[in-house]
Amino acid sequence: MRKLLLTILFFISISVFSQITKTDTWDEAQKIALSENKDILIEFTGSSWCKPCIRMEKEVLSDPKFEEFAKDKFVLFVLDLQMPIKVDSENYQTFERYKKIHNVSFYPTYILTDSDGKEKIRLKGYYSLNNFIKKLSK
Repeated sequence: MRKLLLTILFFISISVFSQITKTDTWDEAQKIALSENKDILIEFTGSSWCKPCIRMEKEVLSDPKFEEFAKDKFVLFVLDLQMPIKVDSENYQTFERYKKIHNVSFYPTYILTDSDGKEKIRLKGYYSLNNFIKKLSK
């Protein structure tokens, strides 16, 4: 019984510590990126209504292979436009502000920046796991 419990705890700790750092504020993403010497991967998504966004989350971003690849390289800054849209909501205002700053009109869009926000790579739409990792490795 003790061995089973230790095995379960081991796998729980691996899953907790192997995850990419995610945040929904730029200031926090930048602070973490600077302190941990990482880039910032900005995700513009509609997780409840955008079919390619939903596929990316399910098939790519939550895959352990992606998390292992990304955890030491990126902080994920998630901008998730929620439905129904409420134009006076903080969610909508934040999404629109960063959408304008980064000139985004297609979802999902992924923008890799340095910790200062300088764009390095821009990816639009759905990518397979291996192709997404390959594109972000350039």
